Amino acid sequence: MAMIHPHHGNLVKGEDPDAAYLWRLLVSADVQRRGVGRFAISECIAQAREWGLPRLASSVVDAKNSNMGFYERVGFHQTGIMIGAERQILMDV
Repeated sequence: MAMIHPHHGNLVKGEDPDAAYLWRLLVSADVQRRGVGRFAISECIAQAREWGLPRLASSVVDAKNSNMGFYERVGFHQTGIMIGAERQILMDV
């Protein structure tokens, strides 16, 4: 399950107004490491492009066991901005 939306106001300090925002990406444990997450990200990229937005943004909980490695492998980079207890990530689409 992936939920993505364009920003329409109500931005938190540091959020990119020109990015589609990936709010949730959930992949069942029994199908992880089979390309499902990578496919979902590619669909999110396609949607961001359709909306005419140049970037895809999200955030990852700042924890030792986070899924940051996955997001970096699919093309996101950390911006250095913290949004609450989460690290902002961004990719050009």
